[in-house]
Amino acid sequence: SLMQLANIGFGQGIGVTPIQLLSAYCAVANGGYRVRPRVIKAISDPDGRVEYIEAPERERILSEKTAERMRRVLTQAVEEGTGKAARIPGRLVAGKTGTAQKPTPEAGFRAGLYIGSFIGFVPADDPKLGVIVVIDEPHNGYYGSVVAAPAFRAIGQRALMQLRVPPSDAGERAPRVSVAMAEHGD
Repeated sequence: SLMQLANIGFGQGIGVTPIQLLSAYCAVANGGYRVRPRVIKAISDPDGRVEYIEAPERERILSEKTAERMRRVLTQAVEEGTGKAARIPGRLVAGKTGTAQKPTPEAGFRAGLYIGSFIGFVPADDPKLGVIVVIDEPHNGYYGSVVAAPAFRAIGQRALMQLRVPPSDAGERAPRVSVAMAEHGD
């Protein structure tokens, strides 16, 4: 219907799981490849010898050029847009906030009930970590920028320390990008 088409333009009427959404963002982060999510990376015996390593399935879904543009746009969304609360000192963060009304089974929306989210990856200039934060029916605010972006920042800071990812000079300045710079054939 025309209403469904209009809703898709700003994200309503689309059903996606958090893992599907994170998988899409990781494709932007890694240069355009969708890597099938997996739970088990390897199996080892009691002595620590690896018996099985699962090779990730990869499929190109974006050109490298498009993925690079999206990384810059998502970095700008954090540096200058609604994702400012997700900034991590000394890092470039790429990501996007989300605020959704909770749907009803009857195809309407529940009054006053929301889902706030932030999804992104860091460092944006050399991604090592993708994180999605989804807050179901938050209190004390409901926008993703208020309830989820700060949680992303806290998780990202701690995880980067655990992964021993050093800060970079690029974290002190974000690249500027014009969203309207798309070219034909991309």
